[in-house]
Amino acid sequence: MQLLSRLSLLPALALAAIAAGASIRGQETTARITGSGWFIVLAGSVALLALVTAVKAAACRPRSCLFILTAHLGLTAGLAGVGANQLLTRSGYLLLEAQAGPQNCFLDRSLRTVRPLPLPIQLDSITRSERRGFRPAPLAWLSTGQAGSFPVAYSRPLRHAGSEFLLLRPVDPGTPLEVELSLDRTNYLLLHNQHVRLADGRDLWSHSWEPSRNRLALAVGDTLVWLASGDTLRAGNTTIALGAVFLTRRPGAVFAVRFTRLRWLVFAGFGLMLFGTAGMLLGRKPD
Repeated sequence: MQLLSRLSLLPALALAAIAAGASIRGQETTARITGSGWFIVLAGSVALLALVTAVKAAACRPRSCLFILTAHLGLTAGLAGVGANQLLTRSGYLLLEAQAGPQNCFLDRSLRTVRPLPLPIQLDSITRSERRGFRPAPLAWLSTGQAGSFPVAYSRPLRHAGSEFLLLRPVDPGTPLEVELSLDRTNYLLLHNQHVRLADGRDLWSHSWEPSRNRLALAVGDTLVWLASGDTLRAGNTTIALGAVFLTRRPGAVFAVRFTRLRWLVFAGFGLMLFGTAGMLLGRKPD
């Protein structure tokens, strides 16, 4: 029983440490790591092992195995919540202009699909009253139409009704609002300075706009190229075609958005796991 318990709890702690380390580097890194195949397979294996341990604990004397049962049922529920959130969570990006009215859709993380927002959101204003270390940092004020304005910064997301909005970067008037881009036969929609991974492993992103010639600067790996709408470029084995480019007219900001439904299951499950683990450490060892 103790061996099964350790085989499930120790990998769970390792998974939690990996997720915590990824969260330090930002929401995009966390979503990429926790949504990867190896992380999901490992979490599923730990959840299955925890469920087996909980079943075995339920078959022994209740008094001596109660904490083991609680810890492993909580671990199973927590990991099930993590998996369900990965399947049900929708995340992406949103570029809002100040005083431009409410926005009703956002760009999916794949940069290929525009999805509806569960609630309209608008940018009321953006200032630099927030602090980031010793430097002034942008502070955006968002409203959902149901209450007043809420502050959103690099480390201060707006959470409302299962939705989360996090400020990524401000944009000035005249910067590319939307860039229609085609890589071979795959169409993408880029917001300001977003990255697309090419087949050869290089990153491509919109760099800057030259208004006098209506050209967009695209960074392809370490190379900077200029393209106008309708131009094509051959980069390695990839054909890049630039479509329409729409510019911002007002100051604005790019936000990362997430919509989750089962966060409560994650917190409840891992809370039970911690309670059961504390009881296992402080209580008497099972026979």
